[in-house]
Amino acid sequence: MPRLVKREDLTNAIALNSAPFNMSRILGPTLGGYAMVLLGVAGNFFLNGLSFLAVLFALTRIDYPLEIPARARVCYRACAAGWRI
Repeated sequence: MPRLVKREDLTNAIALNSAPFNMSRILGPTLGGYAMVLLGVAGNFFLNGLSFLAVLFALTRIDYPLEIPARARVCYRACAAGWRI
């Protein structure tokens, strides 16, 4: 999430991110029970698979900003700096 929003908006973004998780705790079992009654077990698994495809599609649509990589340090210098700490 830190790559998607500015630092000053990070706290609000984390709070907004937790809202769908908490809502799914209430709606998920309710809708799953209705789907079980209407479509049966196989239909419920099919809907679950469709939901995973929807999430994968949404993840491919996220536009991450390009990161400029920090200058790579030589391995032995990095190890030496670690030992000094």
